[in-house]
Amino acid sequence: MINKKNIFIPMLVFILSFPSWLQGQQMVKVGVLHVIRAIMESEEGKAAFTALQKKADAKKEELNKQQQEVQTLQDQLQRQGATLNNDAKMALSRSLESKQTILQRATQDAQREFEQLRFDIMTRIGPELSKVVEHYANENNFYLILDSSSQNTQVLFNAASLDITMDIIKQFNLSQNSSSNPATGSSPSK
Repeated sequence: MINKKNIFIPMLVFILSFPSWLQGQQMVKVGVLHVIRAIMESEEGKAAFTALQKKADAKKEELNKQQQEVQTLQDQLQRQGATLNNDAKMALSRSLESKQTILQRATQDAQREFEQLRFDIMTRIGPELSKVVEHYANENNFYLILDSSSQNTQVLFNAASLDITMDIIKQFNLSQNSSSNPATGSSPSK
């Protein structure tokens, strides 16, 4: 079965560049942007991910304490298992099992929470970045900008000269720091 994505991007590039071949005027300008890197390396992204990392570090410390409690109970059960009566051994085993379950659930909850927080950061910054990309593309006469950050994209190689990620990061930071946001203005001046 033919993968439609394998055909779509080359066909899109061909269709977009066909009018310029016919007219013999200008070449189609294509850029490549690593969207995830642009979000993470922007000033807003760095601040958001630094705050997220601090929260993750605190949660990791909390989970490490729970892991130590589990380890202590495991050691206790192993050392004293032969000398404890059945009731004490069962109580210690239940306590260990309960703490292991609590730790496992807490770990899974933390993973889900931080995946959601990361997603929230990306979806909060993404639309703002998109406006900057659109403005940049219009200002610089790009016909097509491809995202190279996902393994689902068909960008297998691009010349470094096509990568506009650093330009977009700079433009995005400027748009966030200035009082007049060029990404939200009307049509670009030419």
